[in-house]
Amino acid sequence: MYEVSINGQEAVSVEFKGEEVWIEDKPSEMDIVRTGAHSFQVIHKGGSYSVHILDLNPEEKTVVLRINGKKAELVISSELDRLLKRMGLEKAAVSKVNKVIAPMPGLIHSIEIEIGAEVDKGDTLLILEAMKMENVIKSPAKGRVAKIHIKEGTSVDKGQIMVSFE
Repeated sequence: MYEVSINGQEAVSVEFKGEEVWIEDKPSEMDIVRTGAHSFQVIHKGGSYSVHILDLNPEEKTVVLRINGKKAELVISSELDRLLKRMGLEKAAVSKVNKVIAPMPGLIHSIEIEIGAEVDKGDTLLILEAMKMENVIKSPAKGRVAKIHIKEGTSVDKGQIMVSFE
């Protein structure tokens, strides 16, 4: 079971049982249809919602969605996350980030950093063009750029290393 907080509101419990999504221990009666690589159409209680994934950060367990044109920021925690937090060990679960990999295939539109640059978490590293959208790839942590494995104008495959940190 997960707890999901939307736009800083109180978290609700969410559980996946087969194809069903349960919210607060009740079936949500949602129909979800994938319409693209990062897009879905959701039918819920007679309403239709167009949902696009704008940003997904597995390390921080956050998702930014655009739902019918409005932005929603979700923070997701698992039972293990909550246990580690209660024990004061949530920082121990975070591993050191030493590379940034391509989240999807695409074309390197621009590189915003250079070797030796000090970057903070959230700083823009590069722009990856994929599916006719420019995706801002940000630094997952503070660090120094050790190597840039890609060049502007070249293609990358999903999972390809783009930037390494010291």
